Amino acid sequence: MKLLKLKIENEEGFRSLQQDFEINFHTIADTEAMEQFRPFCFAGLNGSGKSNVLEALANIFYHLEVCVAKYLPESIKDPKNFKRNECTPDAFTLEYLIGQHNRKGYVVALFDKVIISKKEGKEPQMFIQTFPFDSSAEIREISLNPPKVRDTAADGKDYLPAHVIGYSSGENEILSLPFIKSRLIHLDEYRQATRDNYDRFDEPENSLIYIDNNMSQAVLLACFLF
Repeated sequence: MKLLKLKIENEEGFRSLQQDFEINFHTIADTEAMEQFRPFCFAGLNGSGKSNVLEALANIFYHLEVCVAKYLPESIKDPKNFKRNECTPDAFTLEYLIGQHNRKGYVVALFDKVIISKKEGKEPQMFIQTFPFDSSAEIREISLNPPKVRDTAADGKDYLPAHVIGYSSGENEILSLPFIKSRLIHLDEYRQATRDNYDRFDEPENSLIYIDNNMSQAVLLACFLF
């Protein structure tokens, strides 16, 4: 996945990010960056809002993962615990390119452009556009609602990143919150699947993974891989 743009649109903003805050990570024209490992890095003074951007992204992907999930434990189905039309931030536009769906080759021509749009008090919407991502390519909406008989996830699950990984070398409790909530959902999913004997339950659906001091082996493995 290559992030393109994040714009905060709700009136109260998100933490230090005010309404209409916009950050552009990559551009479509920068095709070389799309096909290579070129991470986007934040550098700035303490309090300049670096963590707030990461927190907004983590919250958004957590919200989307719960919206599209095939399996949801009873605890998260309770409207007091999760509402599809309420997110933090509650209005935003997120754009990224994603190159999966069993396609061969990691090249821009095989990517899809994904646009996530959410208005205040409304459920998020997902739109996709194929290469070359201009007026010649149709924009179509992809459902974020699983079927009433939850035997599959929503179609939008195919256009979410396979993994969203958070890492903090110190204590960043706010950034870790959506990841911790994902772990609790995993636990409730497994407990409920064991109790109800789910035949089709193989592993947690939610893609959020947080690497902290309890997962030092993952950091060590990443260092060896690089």
